[in-house]
Amino acid sequence: MTLFLFSGTLLVGVGIAIGNVLLPVVVKDKFPQKFGLMTSIYSTSMGLFASLASGISIPLANDLNLGWQGALIV
Repeated sequence: MTLFLFSGTLLVGVGIAIGNVLLPVVVKDKFPQKFGLMTSIYSTSMGLFASLASGISIPLANDLNLGWQGALIV
């Protein structure tokens, strides 16, 4: 079971690292005139969704009686 946890963590880490390197290149290729605007949009959206996930985790765990495990699954 621990092997799966570490393997999944490794895969997620590699995916995040590759995405963080490739996404600015793709944005600059697709939107060369609006690179700054598009970079700020995707940076803002990443922060917004991360804060949204943090904000709804407690109501999911408590109000829907999912517990912390269920909130993490959602």
